[in-house]
Amino acid sequence: MERWQENAWTHIVEREGLEISYIFYRKADNRRDGVVLRLRNDNDYTVRYAFTVVFRGPESRDTARVEGALEPGQMRTGEENGLFWVPFDSGATIGQLGIRDIDVGRGRPDPSPQG
Repeated sequence: MERWQENAWTHIVEREGLEISYIFYRKADNRRDGVVLRLRNDNDYTVRYAFTVVFRGPESRDTARVEGALEPGQMRTGEENGLFWVPFDSGATIGQLGIRDIDVGRGRPDPSPQG
């Protein structure tokens, strides 16, 4: 990856070889702020992950749940991977972005029970 592209990302956290970073987009849809996450597995094995993204504005708060798995060396980002949000319908500015309840481990997520 070219250096300017790497420098565009702001690091949030690294846990068990999974790196999470973001880019903030002011007026992503010409009206509201947006955020895109990038997940990168720096391990030589598959990792599963689950966490909650927290968006905070002056008078607004929203969350989004993220779950999945990445193969060794794989990176995932963008809307097509469920990693882009425009969280506040009111047009409020995103003042803070955080990650909570992060769980990272070896292997793939357990399959969902079918019912």
